[in-house]
Amino acid sequence: MAQFDPKLGTPVAGAGPAGERRLFVHVGSCSGCSAFQLDPAKTDTPGGASVTVVYSGKECAPPEHLANLPSGWRSACDPQGEVQAALNLYFAPRWYEVDKEGRLTWIGKDGDDLPQGVKVEG
Repeated sequence: MAQFDPKLGTPVAGAGPAGERRLFVHVGSCSGCSAFQLDPAKTDTPGGASVTVVYSGKECAPPEHLANLPSGWRSACDPQGEVQAALNLYFAPRWYEVDKEGRLTWIGKDGDDLPQGVKVEG
């Protein structure tokens, strides 16, 4: 399935606020179990990196444990699955990194593949 990934350098719509480094994680459907595999309280991101958590599907209210995101994190909804299709989401959570111009610079290869400097407890 990786052969369908977008090319590095591709613009990513809705990738979050401008900054030196932006991380983007797609968790799939809010009603699905994949959203529960991401725990911001146990995820350490490098200083200055913002994180946008994207949900797809008709239910765009985040699960309770993702309702109050830490500073530097935000959520976005993808009800039509456009971001999911553009980024070739075939497992969740899947991490992406975009530069300050909103271009894709890194794609996670599996659910355990994290951007440089990101650490998950437990």
